Amino acid sequence: MTKTSLTLAALLLLTICAMLPQVQAAGQTTEILLSFAGDCTFGSVNGDGGGIRFPAVYRRSGEKDYPFYWVKPWFLHDDLTVVNFECTLADASRTANKQWKFKGPARYASIFPAGSVEAVGLSNNHSRDYLQARKIPLAPNNGGTGASHSSPKSGPPIIGG
Repeated sequence: MTKTSLTLAALLLLTICAMLPQVQAAGQTTEILLSFAGDCTFGSVNGDGGGIRFPAVYRRSGEKDYPFYWVKPWFLHDDLTVVNFECTLADASRTANKQWKFKGPARYASIFPAGSVEAVGLSNNHSRDYLQARKIPLAPNNGGTGASHSSPKSGPPIIGG
């Protein structure tokens, strides 16, 4: 296992353990439902935001939770949803010296809580395409998104980086 995989596994285990007291307090059998999805890329490719790229399709959808619209019913009913994010959310213009670079505006971070995503993994080859720190400015996940009871009030944690 790589260091990133071990870090992801440890953080996932800690998240599950943090939820157990709530479930066990009810005196019921402990059962936790986890959902995993990826790869998510919310942005343009090498600066091309044309009509078939995510920014244009997202605008046309008119849905804040796009692209999770069709899977959100499952995400709402699980205890933890984790996605892998293959992009950078930044307003930066300076890029890494590589062939493929993915970038979206920082406001796209709100897509995660709107789609009932509780954790975001950033340990991948695109998290520094625009030479930014590996972090996403996440909005709180308690603003009427319909998120499940296990959603942290401070927004989805970031795994890896």
